[in-house]
Amino acid sequence: MEQLSEFLENVSYMTFSHEQFRVILAVAAGVVLIYQLLGVFAPKTIAPLRGFFKRHPLIWICIPAALLIYFVYVSLGWNLWVSVSDWEAGNLEASYGWGGFGNYARMLSSSQFLPALKNTLLLFCLIPLCLLLGLGLALIMDQGLKGTALFRTLILLPFALSFVVTGTVWAYMYRPTGGVLNSFLGMLGVDVAGAMREGHLMWASSNSTIMLSIIIAMVWQFSGYVAVIFLAAIKNVPTNIINAAKLDGA
Repeated sequence: MEQLSEFLENVSYMTFSHEQFRVILAVAAGVVLIYQLLGVFAPKTIAPLRGFFKRHPLIWICIPAALLIYFVYVSLGWNLWVSVSDWEAGNLEASYGWGGFGNYARMLSSSQFLPALKNTLLLFCLIPLCLLLGLGLALIMDQGLKGTALFRTLILLPFALSFVVTGTVWAYMYRPTGGVLNSFLGMLGVDVAGAMREGHLMWASSNSTIMLSIIIAMVWQFSGYVAVIFLAAIKNVPTNIINAAKLDGA
């Protein structure tokens, strides 16, 4: 509980301690409150504004678009600028002056660059694995079997979990002693202790299996979401096209 309270305090400090954020939040809350009060006590006052929103419903897209631009593209641009700034590593005082491409030169000349690039490319294996597994699950759910609704909820549940929860769950499953996987293998008669003495079955503790362990966990988290997207696309296929395909022998 102490760690959780400390985390919440840090998040609150980083978010609400900035004066500009509090001003923007207060202005937005005031505008919403005034709009709602006028809608209750003086609806004719905001009738032209409501009519404008009804004639231009796409204007509401501006809100999520602004959030997307700020939290994704502005943050990406800030990271790119920091990478070429003169902010030295280990210096707690920020500096955003032009520093050239020295950081990229040090990155390319580092002995850890190629292993990091290899691991990044290995993570791209998530894409075809999630697509294939998601398509297979979608085809199974499209058969109209009993319990499909419950199955769809269960496979989508991992996607709703945060990365912290997913990492905690799979870290427990990958534990060499007392973990779910090794305990299950022990029930099947595998000499887990002997394998561990030889350096096997370490899962997340071995350089030879760590990437595979990460890929399995992330496929488990994202395949359900891909399956639901595929299922929605399959359900939108017109019935006459399906019937015509069946007549043609598909």
